[in-house]
Amino acid sequence: SMCQQQRALRSAPTAVQQPAQPAAPGGETVEGAAHSEHGEQAAENAENAGNAELQAGGGEGEPVLRRSSRVSRPPAHLQNMVAPGPRPGQWQAHTSAACLEVDWDADGFIHFSPELPIDAAAFTSCSSSSSYSSRGSSGSRVLPSSYTEAMNSEDAQHWRAACEEEMGALEANGTWDLLPVPPGVRPLPTKWVFTVKESNEGERYKARLVAKGCAQRPGQVGEAFAPTGKAATIRGLLSRVAAEDLELHQLDFTTAFLNGELEEKDDIWVVQPEGFQQHSRSTAQQHMACKLNKALYGLKQAPRAWHTTLRTALEHEGFTEGHADPGLFVRNGDSGSSATYILVYVDDLLVASRSLQQVQQIKSKMLQHFKGKDLGEAHTFLGMEIARDRTKGTLTLTQRAYTRQLISSFGMQHAKPLSCPMSTCDKLDGQGEAAGVDRYSELVGSLMYLCTQTRPDIAYVTGVLARHMQAPTKQLMTAAKNVVRYLVGTQDWGLQYGGTVSMLDKTLHGYADADYGGDVGTRKSTTGMVFLSNGGAISWSSKLQDTVSTSTMEAEYIAAGAAVREALWLRKLRLDLQAIMGENSTDHPMHIATDSQSALAQLTNRLVNARSKHIDIVHHFARDRVARGEVSFSYVHTADQAADFLTKALTPEKFKACRAMIGMVYTGLE
Repeated sequence: SMCQQQRALRSAPTAVQQPAQPAAPGGETVEGAAHSEHGEQAAENAENAGNAELQAGGGEGEPVLRRSSRVSRPPAHLQNMVAPGPRPGQWQAHTSAACLEVDWDADGFIHFSPELPIDAAAFTSCSSSSSYSSRGSSGSRVLPSSYTEAMNSEDAQHWRAACEEEMGALEANGTWDLLPVPPGVRPLPTKWVFTVKESNEGERYKARLVAKGCAQRPGQVGEAFAPTGKAATIRGLLSRVAAEDLELHQLDFTTAFLNGELEEKDDIWVVQPEGFQQHSRSTAQQHMACKLNKALYGLKQAPRAWHTTLRTALEHEGFTEGHADPGLFVRNGDSGSSATYILVYVDDLLVASRSLQQVQQIKSKMLQHFKGKDLGEAHTFLGMEIARDRTKGTLTLTQRAYTRQLISSFGMQHAKPLSCPMSTCDKLDGQGEAAGVDRYSELVGSLMYLCTQTRPDIAYVTGVLARHMQAPTKQLMTAAKNVVRYLVGTQDWGLQYGGTVSMLDKTLHGYADADYGGDVGTRKSTTGMVFLSNGGAISWSSKLQDTVSTSTMEAEYIAAGAAVREALWLRKLRLDLQAIMGENSTDHPMHIATDSQSALAQLTNRLVNARSKHIDIVHHFARDRVARGEVSFSYVHTADQAADFLTKALTPEKFKACRAMIGMVYTGLE
């Protein structure tokens, strides 16, 4: 290592400096001129002798030195502070005396040699600007973290224009009044946030002024909750769009939170934006601040204020909130017109209707209320790609771009693909040598977002990995990387709705299953359930049960209860969407299939025996809902149990069969 080399150099004998010799006419010393033809050979011999001495360890007890053949890669977020090293595959940070070797290990940690002092000023030599560069050493963009940094960068002109555009929007919106600060009032600090957005029109520099809501005191914050559309609601709406061939368009509101009206009781002050300060002409009132009239990004009550304002505008246009999800708005069609649906996720809207004219009319009216963009037909929503084949009646939901970014961020583009995300031989008990918490949490968190949106095939293994976030091991890190290896070979897989499906698959139905005592550490069982509509999964779950079951029947019975709770919510969603089953869809029970005959008997009969008398009353409500006709259960063979992959690791053949049953297909789109 570099530390050992430095210690060896210090312990090596130092050559005695010889007195200077008289200079020869050519600038060389007399001795140097006499032996000039042998000087080069002598220097080479001396260097070889020194290398031999270093290889010997430089003295008794010193280790044998060797240069590591390890290939180091710089992290993407530090590339603006490093420069390529002199050897291929190495990278170094410059110091005032020498180059400090930096090691980037497999767990995502940087190791420096502590023997050498680092000159912080020397790091700026890696940038094209003396204070800040918008490009790293590999050409990747580095965004400024403050207004001062942005104004000292090579893109200062673009950032200043973005700030002026944001200030113009704030002033036009009447966001605040600039007033002298009253006694006893401490304005909240503000901060500029910078980003660059890519679009078909090229790069766009954006600056956003945010208030530091973390500094708000308890008395300054009232109600702050704001609903957004659930992932299952989004997939349920898309399933209906494919089933009835509805028009699907998208809206995006700009500066959405700035439209939120604050309540009269809210008395919020913020400091003036950096770079745009104004002062009072009166000497007695020098300190000016902004008294907010409308919400500002960063305030804790800003999301609620925006949602309230948007809901008021939608209600003005005849929409009502859905019973199942407050993020879904429905307007029933009048005579001769069809129903229209709007799904809200903060400032992104999906508009669906059978009539293209109604969709265009709604978009036009909403853009009159708020400033925004008409994105036309929906192709990307919340990072999910929407692809439609209207001739075949299919709609495919994927996350190819996010999956490829995940694979690339962990340097596994060329990893060998796996056929399953988890092997049946893996016993993830959390035992063994510890691994890096930060890197493990980053990877598992990325997988969790993927498995809750479009990839139910990795839901079980991701749930197992998420139970060890506080104390990961190398065994768990290897298992997490195996999931990424599975994604390498399935980047273009996603959920498909519509197409050639049976009448049963078109209706909303579910599967419930459990793995008895599957958790190695606690011996708790795992509940797995999935609900399908129009041939594709719209809701799924893989969760460890709260209590230890004493029998397979008890584990399956608890899983059935969890499925009933989800089914009752989906019945409300089906009513909001006026699903295929017709106007009286609430009269039809939600059908759930299970592969446990004993649990099925317990659900349909009030049995009391040694195996069931201890079961908590909270789980018996499922039997009551079956008796009321809201939910129905039937037996399905284990080979046809679609939720089996959500409870345990399966063989490749069984796993692929379950994946096909829930509507996952290879899109084949590049």
